[in-house]
Amino acid sequence: MDAMDAKMPMASIKLSLYSYASNPNPMASFLAPPPLDPASPLDAHCTYPLTMTTPTVQSTFICFTCSPPSETGATNICVCQACADMCHAGHDVAYAGMAESYCDCITQGCCEISAASNKAARNFQNVIGNKVPKCTCSSDQELSAEQFKAHTVFPSISTSTIPASCRTLITHTKETHWLPLVGNTTPLSDIETLVSRILTHHLATLPVPSTPYDATTGAEWWVQVKPLTDPTPAKTAIDLHYDKDEDLAATFALGNFPDLSTVTYLTGGGLPTVVFDHCYSDGEERDINVVRVSYPVKDKHVVFNGGLLHGVPGNEELLHAYEPYKGQTGDEVTGDGVRITLLVNVWVQNRPMIDVLPASIRATLGAGVDMMGRVTFRESAVGKMVWEGEEGEGENDVMTMHFVSNGSTWIEGEDERGEGGEGDEEEFEGLVLQMPIIKGLVDDTTEIRLLGASAAHLVHMGDDMSEEYEDDEEEIEEAFDAIEISTGKSL
Repeated sequence: MDAMDAKMPMASIKLSLYSYASNPNPMASFLAPPPLDPASPLDAHCTYPLTMTTPTVQSTFICFTCSPPSETGATNICVCQACADMCHAGHDVAYAGMAESYCDCITQGCCEISAASNKAARNFQNVIGNKVPKCTCSSDQELSAEQFKAHTVFPSISTSTIPASCRTLITHTKETHWLPLVGNTTPLSDIETLVSRILTHHLATLPVPSTPYDATTGAEWWVQVKPLTDPTPAKTAIDLHYDKDEDLAATFALGNFPDLSTVTYLTGGGLPTVVFDHCYSDGEERDINVVRVSYPVKDKHVVFNGGLLHGVPGNEELLHAYEPYKGQTGDEVTGDGVRITLLVNVWVQNRPMIDVLPASIRATLGAGVDMMGRVTFRESAVGKMVWEGEEGEGENDVMTMHFVSNGSTWIEGEDERGEGGEGDEEEFEGLVLQMPIIKGLVDDTTEIRLLGASAAHLVHMGDDMSEEYEDDEEEIEEAFDAIEISTGKSL
């Protein structure tokens, strides 16, 4: 999807092993929630009431104080982030990375936040039922290639009432909204009828679930309206992120991801959507060899795996990579003056914690019409190219893309990286993605395979933690072996 309005990436990249007690998680600026203050336990929630004994991908910690490694294995060794911060504060705790695990703290009777955690879990279960958060993402190239497609919407929706309704909607709210597949009896707005059509179209492409669709199947949707009159592309950018249930991530630091993410362009021009073959559970050190770039074209609709890393980076080089955009801002390409997109995430039996559009706002939008059978999605070509780099390519031929943070390029007001959102990369500290500057894209939707040294990478700017904490790796790996032998947990 091309943007989340204020969506913070969770602790989503597997890091090198290091001592948590000595150096709190360097992903803290991207965590939801960040490391907690033991003196303020109100927002700390153990993940066990939601996951129970189902191994679930999450930030996993090992407490060597409570259970030192032994030849016979150990129990109460895996703890979630909240319990590492609260229940095991002051202990010898090590961060083990993103792993399929469950927290042992409550079952061992030492959890200090179990009451608040059980209460918070019930709030989610009242909406989603007794379902464990899932990650549908696989960065396997064959799978994700199947789930990235481009379409053209017929008949044209860019000339309908929907673009005007999008402009109206953002004057009321920029939140995401829920549209259930079943049980909705309220007359829909024009935007919602298109959302409903997108939902039913893509549900037909997914495997039929073993149980009937219920109230947890539907669409999460919102719109983006970005002015293109500002000469600085970074002002209209959306930094890199993973789509997820934001409330769940903020409360439990767990990821619940949509099955599919989609972008529908209602105008042409502006920065492209960029999608990387990397999901939140992939190792930070993993090469990213496939990137797809989609430039806004009226009535274009793209769909991709809902767990993949993506955004609308504010790198001006992207406007030069495709010839029709070369050296121009978006409004010079089309004359629209704004970049309007409709974002729809498809959730199958595992909905996020969001509400339907309020009736008072719906009344200000255009009236809905039945689009079933009237609006179709015709698959269009995705250009293919291979990038092996160019002769003489060096450090100056690299693009740096930031993750969503409190200083994101798209947040109004002052930016921590400078007024234009660019700033001095030497001074920036945090997680970034670096990839070569690509030239000569062959189509407005292009898949680029980055070969060899041209692969994209995740990099910690201004963060030299890896050498300092290498000594912990052997101890943690031995503990992992003991856990797998004694409990069957997958780490």
